[in-house]
Amino acid sequence: MAELINNHGYNLGLEMVNCYQKYFDHREAELNGLIDKMKVSNIQIKVISDVMNKLAHGKQKDKKFDISNDETTKKLVYLVHMRNPSVFEEKIHNLPVEELDLEQKLHAIIDQLREEGLPDGSIHLGSIMEKIELDSNVRFDVLDESAIDVVVQGLDSELKMLNADLNKHLMDLSSKYDDRTKMTESANQTVKEAGELSKSIIQKTGRGG
Repeated sequence: MAELINNHGYNLGLEMVNCYQKYFDHREAELNGLIDKMKVSNIQIKVISDVMNKLAHGKQKDKKFDISNDETTKKLVYLVHMRNPSVFEEKIHNLPVEELDLEQKLHAIIDQLREEGLPDGSIHLGSIMEKIELDSNVRFDVLDESAIDVVVQGLDSELKMLNADLNKHLMDLSSKYDDRTKMTESANQTVKEAGELSKSIIQKTGRGG
């Protein structure tokens, strides 16, 4: 009988650790997922901001914006189209059918870059743009001043939504980090109490044996 109780006592702390470990593994996956969402939101914000800057420059300089003048600009506009086709609606032609939306596409490229060994610190819009291949048949209209104004309004709406998403992710991340901290304190206390209980059982059963 003493041996059975002793074995139970020795394993009690381990069982508690295993339970908490499952929680921490699950929470870690959630945190990593949120961090990835924030990364993708920031990249989308960068895409839209870059396009808005180019539009503003074109309007100020020539009162028009020719997307076809620059390969990088063409890719940026294509990415915006993947997020919301209505922004450049009827201003882009011969686009291939894309199965993924922008968020899904960015996650896929980020996963690909990680598989290729690129560290997270080096994964940014520049490295992602290198993976974007634009069909040579795609054509873009030249935007006049009024068309630029309409597009900018659409981009501004997308930017506001992305910033709202980013703020939500930040709040969720902060909440989950706080929750993990509290659970860590609880786990430490529980394991400590389990150790004390095991020690007590061993002492009592030792005297009883």
